Amino acid sequence: AERPLAPLDAELIAAGCELSGIGAFPLATRGRMRPGRFELPGDVSSQYISGILLAAPLLPGPVEVLVRGRIESQPYVSLTVRALEAFGVSVRTRTFVGATAEEPQTLFIVEGEGYRTPGSLAVEGDWSNAAFWLCAGALGTAPLTVTGISPQSVQGDRAVTAALVLFGAKIMRGSGSI
Repeated sequence: AERPLAPLDAELIAAGCELSGIGAFPLATRGRMRPGRFELPGDVSSQYISGILLAAPLLPGPVEVLVRGRIESQPYVSLTVRALEAFGVSVRTRTFVGATAEEPQTLFIVEGEGYRTPGSLAVEGDWSNAAFWLCAGALGTAPLTVTGISPQSVQGDRAVTAALVLFGAKIMRGSGSI
């Protein structure tokens, strides 16, 4: 309940949503989110960016999400875009220089086209949870294998293997396992 919602709450309210109970339970929402442009800083939770992107295909018009500055959790936003594409949603992404050279901007554009079923879809394993087990294996004396994770994943926590190698761990990659 105490997790800050700013600046997401202001963007949702501006888009027609009513929020009550911010900072407490229960958080209640009313109203209908309108399509349009949403602007967020890149140093906020990637969940704010992903949340708007996931809602966008259900809205009756195009949605633009402008992210100012470097996106701190870019791998998670990339996962969201990949998931949207798996469900038939086209996401156009443009990156350009902002007001200053140090301030990149990323614009995500989603048309209100709805979702389409991919038929069947395999959800890749979670590197965030795998990292704990991989670290335990690096500390232990017996080999440990984590399956169901993709060495080619765009998940940011995949970098744990590089960190473990720097600490002297022996890492072996297989098809869907580490």
